[in-house]
Amino acid sequence: MPLYKRDDSPYWWAQININGKTIRRSTKTTKKSQAQEVYDHLNHELWRQGQGLQKLRKWSEARDKFISEKSSHSSIADMVRHLNFWDQHLGHLMIHHITTETISDTPLHFEAATANRYRATLKSLLNSARKDWGWIQSVPVIRMQQETKKRIRWITREEADRLIAALPDYLRGPAEFSLQTGLRQSNALNLQWPQVDLLRKTAWVYGDEAKGKADIAVPLNSTALNVLYGRANRHPTHVLKFPRF
Repeated sequence: MPLYKRDDSPYWWAQININGKTIRRSTKTTKKSQAQEVYDHLNHELWRQGQGLQKLRKWSEARDKFISEKSSHSSIADMVRHLNFWDQHLGHLMIHHITTETISDTPLHFEAATANRYRATLKSLLNSARKDWGWIQSVPVIRMQQETKKRIRWITREEADRLIAALPDYLRGPAEFSLQTGLRQSNALNLQWPQVDLLRKTAWVYGDEAKGKADIAVPLNSTALNVLYGRANRHPTHVLKFPRF
């Protein structure tokens, strides 16, 4: 009997006879359909291992190797968070046993866009395991959720004026400059005078400080220029430096 239940466990158990030996192992699932998939994978991989064709690899091995290889990636913190989540649900499996059904049955209680980022990280790991490491023969289908398209709303000039009027004095200049240039807060507050050419009415953000890792040219209109003129000689290096930074 390849699959059976035990009185002391809620899971299905697999029994495999190979090379004269009997191997009994929990499938770690209460669903018989999933247990059958685990059994089929396990039976096949034990045969391959017996033939010296491929070593079985644990999820934890794949996770650690993936994190090590991606350690310099700009999104490594997000990847680690995603993989820590999957570790809770896949940590007991060999990577060959990760199936489409296993992934689909894992509850992702996030908005669709966030859930898709978690699935994308898992897919990237499995792709590496197949293409780069040769640890698996195929990657299971990972279905993404339909993301809701959100309406983009722009602040009006009247709303911007009310916002700026409500701010303390030391924040009004940086806020107006950000609104006029579209720069992110960190790029605006870290802008230094050598990055500004008042004659050419241009500023720039270096790629290593930009989210997209590419240099950004920033045209300066009259309002943005007036903010800069008003900040002259206030700080030796930073354009929009103010007391709290």
